[in-house]
Amino acid sequence: MNEEHNTRLSATVDKLQSEASERLQLHLKERIKILEEKNHFARELEVVRKSLDVTRDERVRTLLCWHCDLV
Repeated sequence: MNEEHNTRLSATVDKLQSEASERLQLHLKERIKILEEKNHFARELEVVRKSLDVTRDERVRTLLCWHCDLV
């Protein structure tokens, strides 16, 4: 009787550990996906910022040239 009880308890513990492991793996995959998306958006934002800087520089040069033509 005691051995049967231990076997059932062991099976229950194994099942609970397996379920917990699956949940942790799923959570880890979700976190990795979120981190990858964050990195993608950070790179995309850097591209947009550089483009904005170039556009601002061009605008300043255009305004300076326009001002020089008026003087």
